[in-house]
Amino acid sequence: MNLSVELGMGFIIMIFAVAATREHYLRVSLKADNLRLKKELSEHVMLAQTDDLTGLLNARAFRSKLDHEVTRARRFGHDLTMIFVDLDNFKKVNDILGHVAGDAVLVSVSAILREAVREDFDLVARYGGDEFAILLPEAKPADAQKAAQRILDLTRVAFGSHRVPVTVSIGIAELTTASSASADLFLIADAAMYSAKRGGGNQIVVTHDNI
Repeated sequence: MNLSVELGMGFIIMIFAVAATREHYLRVSLKADNLRLKKELSEHVMLAQTDDLTGLLNARAFRSKLDHEVTRARRFGHDLTMIFVDLDNFKKVNDILGHVAGDAVLVSVSAILREAVREDFDLVARYGGDEFAILLPEAKPADAQKAAQRILDLTRVAFGSHRVPVTVSIGIAELTTASSASADLFLIADAAMYSAKRGGGNQIVVTHDNI
C-alpha cells in the first residue's frame, strides 16, 4: 500500500471517528436534555397539585385522586374512608391576631394532619380556606376515627392555651354500596363535619349510614 493510499485510509478512519464521537456526544446531550425536561415537567406538575401555603395537595389534585381511589376501591373491594376537617374559631384568629397569625395556624395544622395519618399512603389536602380533606385508602371508619382523634388531641395541645383557642370539627364517612361515586363520599364526610360543627365543634362525627 503506497503512502497516498495509507493517508487516504487514515483520513477516512479519522472522519468516521469524529462522526462517532459527535454522534455519542449528541446522544449523551439528548439524554441529558430529556432528563432535564422530565424533571422540569415533574416539578411543574407537583406545583400545579400543591397548595402554596401548606405544601399539601390542593382541592383540584384531591378531587382527581379521590376519583382514582374510589375506582380502585370498587375494582378491588378495598375499604376507603374520608375525613373532613374544619377549624373552629379560625375567623377570630384572623380578625383578632391578623392573617399572618392565621397562616401560621394553617401551616401548623397541616403538620398535625400529616403526623396523624400514614406517611406516603394517606392523602392530605387543604381543600379551601380552613378546610382540610384526608383520604384513607384501605382503612375502615374505626381506623379513620383513631386518626381523627389524634388530630383532635394534637390540635388541643397546640392551640388550647392560645389567646384565641383553635379546635377542629371532624366528619368521617366510609365508601359503601350506596355512596357509589366520589361526590357522594365527599358530601357525606362534609355533612358529618357540619354536624360536628353544629354540635359545638371540637368533636368527631362518624357517619355510619348514608344520608
